Amino acid sequence: MKFSQQWIQEYVSVLSSTEQVVELLTMAGLEVDSVEEVPGSISPTSLTAATQQDKIIEIDLTPNRGDCLSIRGLARELSVLTKQAFHAPSYPEIPAQGQDSVDIQVLAPEYCPRYVGRIIKNIKSNAQIPSWMQERLSRCDIRSIHPVVDILNYVMIEMGQPMHAFDLSKIEGAISVRLAKAQENITLLDEQKITLKDNTLVIADNTGPLAIAGIMGGLSSGVSEDTQDILLESALFLNSMQAGKARQYGLQTDSSYRFERGIDPTAQVNAIERATQLILEICGGIPCQIQEVTQAAFLPKKEVISLRLPRITKILGINIEQNLAIELLSRIGCECNANGSDALSVLPPQNRYDLNIEVDLIEELARIHGYQNIVTHLPIAALSVPKQNEKRIPEQRIKHALVDLGYLEAINYSFIDSTWQKLLFPDREPIALLNPISQDMDTMRLALLPGLLKTLQYNQRRQQSRVMIFELGNYYYQEKGQSQQRQALAGLCVGMHYADTWRKEQRPVDFFDLKGHINALWQLTANTPLSFEAVDDLLNQKGKSAAILYEGNRIGLVGKLNTHLQKQLDIEGDVYWFECLLEPFLNKQIPKLLRPSKFPEIRRDIAVIVDNNVQSEALTKFVGSMTDELLQSVNIFDEYKGKGIADGRKSIGLGLILQHPSRTLVDDEVNTLMQSIIDGLKKEFAAELRE
Repeated sequence: MKFSQQWIQEYVSVLSSTEQVVELLTMAGLEVDSVEEVPGSISPTSLTAATQQDKIIEIDLTPNRGDCLSIRGLARELSVLTKQAFHAPSYPEIPAQGQDSVDIQVLAPEYCPRYVGRIIKNIKSNAQIPSWMQERLSRCDIRSIHPVVDILNYVMIEMGQPMHAFDLSKIEGAISVRLAKAQENITLLDEQKITLKDNTLVIADNTGPLAIAGIMGGLSSGVSEDTQDILLESALFLNSMQAGKARQYGLQTDSSYRFERGIDPTAQVNAIERATQLILEICGGIPCQIQEVTQAAFLPKKEVISLRLPRITKILGINIEQNLAIELLSRIGCECNANGSDALSVLPPQNRYDLNIEVDLIEELARIHGYQNIVTHLPIAALSVPKQNEKRIPEQRIKHALVDLGYLEAINYSFIDSTWQKLLFPDREPIALLNPISQDMDTMRLALLPGLLKTLQYNQRRQQSRVMIFELGNYYYQEKGQSQQRQALAGLCVGMHYADTWRKEQRPVDFFDLKGHINALWQLTANTPLSFEAVDDLLNQKGKSAAILYEGNRIGLVGKLNTHLQKQLDIEGDVYWFECLLEPFLNKQIPKLLRPSKFPEIRRDIAVIVDNNVQSEALTKFVGSMTDELLQSVNIFDEYKGKGIADGRKSIGLGLILQHPSRTLVDDEVNTLMQSIIDGLKKEFAAELRE
């Protein structure tokens, strides 16, 4: 908001310098954006004060300070800060000279508890507003439109009460303040045609809407050069109804800006008297009686707030005596009564919508007393070592482990294009957004994979052939008609396993790399090992997809993305990915420390030929079940297909580490154990021992 320093000085003797005004306002929370000097082009002696040299100050108000959106409001604030008297002019009550009236019906008093109207007849539409008024409006960035409109704008800037004028001859029947009917139409003063929604308050007559309440009037009932009789409107439209309504229709007006933030609920009659005074002086006319419709039950009411002096000390760090607190709060219009020796009962003024609870009053005390008067001191705090849950792994540790493996973290929106979701998850229904940011972010993601694929696509289009990325985040789904969310961990790899380097031979990343990465993360938990089970999944290429299992429960999926999906998504290279629930990776078993055996280990290797459909994990589980406590570990060290191996068969190399906890193993018992393992593999898997 822009205001004239000279205009302000008619209400309060503002200090000598503009710099002092700027400093006062800024320190009080009314941030000054700019100061512009307006030079006087004509000698001040020959003009009124409005055309003399002036300073235009622009301030950036927070939404809770609607009381400062006027010259009077700002002057009142400066008078509080400077302890100078506020010269509030009183406007005379204009006696009625005509008997005309209009029937006013407020059908939505919960949104408009007070509506004040007045008819003025026989105005001179060809009148010109005086140069001082035109100059003041110009300095507040308001252009001249019509003498009546200009006067109402002037009163709005002066008093903070938006007003509207209707051409009385264009009103049919009664004026009603009501909610719009669905699909009602109105053409506004800016010639924009609007289809109204049924949650919008309108001013209407018997033919339909005349104005959108508190936002803009209609073209059909607006004043023009031919207007002779007008109906002035000065109403209290509650900010609870007005909030967001202008934006709903793509509008922004000075009136809506003020109503959204809240106006003085007692100013309507005074504003219409002031407007009448100026209209009669400039345009002439015959004023009729003021018509006021007030529903007191719906007027904003301020509640008494209990203010505790010890609470002030605790929050501000300074002692403010009871008498000083009363004096400071009384300056802004609060009614204060002592409530014992260490408390006050405070009734805030009606125009201060920002004063509702105790801390609001404490903030006001700090502002008015002056932040510079609050002594700076270091806080005294007891520092304690935070307790760490030994059975819980921090999410940050998971992230660090993935970074150590060469991944980069991606952070994607939880919103994704519905076409991507239908392509990747054709049998699942995503949660649709009612008001999406954009068309390609219209649903909540069903998994983290779509976001990672979009990130991959973005990088590949910028010549990044090697991509390793991961994400921790929520995914969203419907269950029994309710929206649900769960945390997941996902990773994706494309390209070479290593970054370019002269020391290492390059090879592409593969399925087993991702299995290794998942197992590396799982080792942080010290839980029983994960298992992987081959599955057919529409997302993955056949034979390159596995479910991740923990204690028999599926917690995720790992695989190679189906090539037909890659083509549709315009993604190059072999895409290996995994996604699993995050929670199992955060639950940690406290490891038990065991004394190392002092007896030697024995390693025995065997190679068995089995059918291609036999999973290596099935072999290791079977071997583990036969060796009981002697087996320390078993690993796959080789897989071979080709010369010497029949079609449909493969050779798997198994390395076994055997050790007894309390004695040295001898060759005979090891040989006996190994033979039983070989016999068991032959029986269970039709395996052949490879010589």
